[in-house]
Amino acid sequence: MQSGSRARYRRILRFAALSLAQTWWYDLFLPRVGLARLAARSRSARMQRIARRFHALAVDLGGLMIKVGQFMSSRLDVLPPEITKELEGLQDEVPPVPFADIRAAAEAQLGMPLERAYAWFDETPVAAASLGQAHRARLTPADATLSGFGAVVVKVQRPGIDEIVDVDLAALRRVAGWLSRVRLVSDRVDAPALAEEFAATSREEIDYLHEAQNAERFGA
Repeated sequence: MQSGSRARYRRILRFAALSLAQTWWYDLFLPRVGLARLAARSRSARMQRIARRFHALAVDLGGLMIKVGQFMSSRLDVLPPEITKELEGLQDEVPPVPFADIRAAAEAQLGMPLERAYAWFDETPVAAASLGQAHRARLTPADATLSGFGAVVVKVQRPGIDEIVDVDLAALRRVAGWLSRVRLVSDRVDAPALAEEFAATSREEIDYLHEAQNAERFGA
């Protein structure tokens, strides 16, 4: 694992460890020593602080952390509203990748300059997501005649996303292992199984051939 990847891995684990330690102290330890009311009074503010810290971490790191935040924001059945509300709209805050990096990634996959592959390619993305971003483009006359249409949207993966996903999944599996030892969590959810399900769907999302097949099925 490269130094940048190690630093990313450690940041995720450090956040998870601190959050778990705070939860253990306030929600498990203090009630056992007769301070349940003290813990309850500060619970809402604590949940908000944890959610804000994760929000900032997810926007800074990108990758699967955005996906984790989206997932958490939808779990109204498990997580308190202080957390789910803070993480709403997290996807909309993903900063776009500079076009020079997108160009390099696209040309490496295409094996040719964008000017040869397309008649026109918009440098401004129409959408930027955690794993890739989309750009409007126009096919060359020959390709437009062959396909029957000229205007397209080209989805390009973020550079280095494969390694980012590997690092994030390794960290999430580690955290899931910790959660499986916390009875408060393990009684409600199988965290390791959930992490593996998340890993499988994330792998599918960065397989654009799989996505293209789904698009063809949807079109049909």
